[in-house]
Amino acid sequence: MLWTIVGTDGRVRDIRVALRLGRGLDEKAVEAVKQWKFEPAMYEGKPVAVQINVEVNFRLYGIVVSPTLAHLVTGAKQQFSTVPVTLESSANWSVGPGCTGLACSSISPDGLYTAPLGVPNPATAIVTATSATDPIKTGSAKVTIHPSPSQ
Repeated sequence: MLWTIVGTDGRVRDIRVALRLGRGLDEKAVEAVKQWKFEPAMYEGKPVAVQINVEVNFRLYGIVVSPTLAHLVTGAKQQFSTVPVTLESSANWSVGPGCTGLACSSISPDGLYTAPLGVPNPATAIVTATSATDPIKTGSAKVTIHPSPSQ
């Protein structure tokens, strides 16, 4: 929610954030509203400046992977799922970066991640979900692999 003044020329000035959203959305809302032009308000046949509240709605497109961060011991499993920001029905799962030997992890088509039997170097993997209908839409999670207590 923004608070602003529409001047006698219909241009926006003195924009202030009334309700913060964070994550850079406040700045994007201000940037967008600065471009707007209104018909000026009239009083007794003359244009006047007025204060208005502006609600800016955002449509976020992408896929959120849940959980976004996991700590697993070698050989452990973790179920990942997508939390669609849009009405995404299915995702293709992948895990990276590349690996060799016992340091290879895997992920099933339904998002079940299996940590490698050995700790890779670096000890992280990135699980990525890609929209089955729009490959531009992706989301990812970071997995940190720790040695099992018996290693």
